[in-house]
Amino acid sequence: MQHQKSVVAVVIKQYGTGLYRTCVSLNRERTVCLGTHADEETASARLTRFWKAYDEGTIRATEDLLQLIDPVEAGSCNDSIDHQKEQPTTPS
Repeated sequence: MQHQKSVVAVVIKQYGTGLYRTCVSLNRERTVCLGTHADEETASARLTRFWKAYDEGTIRATEDLLQLIDPVEAGSCNDSIDHQKEQPTTPS
């Protein structure tokens, strides 16, 4: 199956910590961190699991990514990016 152009799945090396972060975006509005890993090999393995699930059709929406997030790692990867941040309101 050919992957959609709008899907982005990457491993990002955090140079300050030496950790590897696996991130996926199914659209332009939201990026989800699937996990933080001590080495590039396990981070890449998580991306392989993502692409397999995506190709099988079990990943269609951002909410479907929850099955790929390890609950133990969720706390270490709590800064998933939501590009639709609310605009600050000014007091009246």
